[in-house]
Amino acid sequence: QAKITGSTNWAAGGSRLQPSAGMTDPAFLLFGAHDVGISNFRLTGFPNGVSFQESAMRCALSDLDIQGSTGPGISSSLATGIRMERLLIREGAAAGLSAGSSTLSMEACVLWSNRNSAIVASSGTKIQMSNSVVAATGSGQYCYQMGTNVFIVADYNDLYVTNGAEIAYGS
Repeated sequence: QAKITGSTNWAAGGSRLQPSAGMTDPAFLLFGAHDVGISNFRLTGFPNGVSFQESAMRCALSDLDIQGSTGPGISSSLATGIRMERLLIREGAAAGLSAGSSTLSMEACVLWSNRNSAIVASSGTKIQMSNSVVAATGSGQYCYQMGTNVFIVADYNDLYVTNGAEIAYGS
């Protein structure tokens, strides 16, 4: 497995990545990649913190702070076996996680204060999540926003809604 690891010294600021002006790419784009691990980064202001695309598989994210994304903090399309542990996805302009035709697992993650629904899952997506905090704020926003043929297995999570948000919506 290839590993991309930042500093574990969070007290001293850790490893921070910010986009240059006009950058339209994610901090990390895993296009067809497999067996890649990314950990210990603070990613601020990117379109996506991490994007899994076109048959990415068996990749792992851990100990990331994804803040202020202009799109979904994590984006996944046609990806399988994606594992996420101890992620903080916060204060983004879109969903915390957006996934389509993907298989993902989340453990001990926090999706907080994102402007759209916390998790947006479209057709063919399977998500297993536990011990996580999922928050949604505002009318028309949801902790889980799901399309058809979506399966979410969730256990021991804290679902937090305020200002008219709701737990789930399926279409």
